[in-house]
Amino acid sequence: MARPDRPVTDDAEMESETEGTRQARAARRREQLLEAALALFSERGYRGTSVREITRAAGVTEAVLYHYFANKADLWAAVVAEYSPFGQISQVLEAAGTLPLDAALRTLGLELLRLLREREQLVLTLLSEAPVEPDVATVLQHFLRGVAMVLTMFLRQRQERGEIDRDLDVSAAATAFQGALLVHFLTTSLGAPAGPVADEAAVDRLASLLLAGLAPRPGA
Repeated sequence: MARPDRPVTDDAEMESETEGTRQARAARRREQLLEAALALFSERGYRGTSVREITRAAGVTEAVLYHYFANKADLWAAVVAEYSPFGQISQVLEAAGTLPLDAALRTLGLELLRLLREREQLVLTLLSEAPVEPDVATVLQHFLRGVAMVLTMFLRQRQERGEIDRDLDVSAAATAFQGALLVHFLTTSLGAPAGPVADEAAVDRLASLLLAGLAPRPGA
């Protein structure tokens, strides 16, 4: 679909608005589009949702959507950036930054699982459609790499403080931690609900395994 040159607007209305009013109206309209897209992508998946359906749900024209987003893939990326749990990893790590390593890993694991479950349908769409939808795969890879990078930086800081063996590859540990959490989330989402007790038990096991592998070696 060709992108319109400009959104359909009322020129008289635009001229009478102040800059602040225009910005506020633009922010509200963008938020409407993101919320409508989130609901539809979560319910029907990326492939099963059309631009026309999103604009109808948001109460705007397709021209308005193309004013804010280049195409459906661009809108999809914005939805994931705004609502997925992957973008909140830095805040979670900051909150756990002053804790001992064992407590930080457990806090981090539980908080990430909580965030994943808050956006369960969106995350399941990401994981299930990535193998067949290049636009979905691109966004998922971007965010997974971002999470792994932030986790690696966190573990490297702990390594510099002597809490982790200095010869270990912390990037591999970060990838393993992230992957194990996603696998637990996926298997429990597709089966019987895990519940907080099962999540806590899974995070405890994962943290214990990691701590055993990361601990500084005697004489190192």
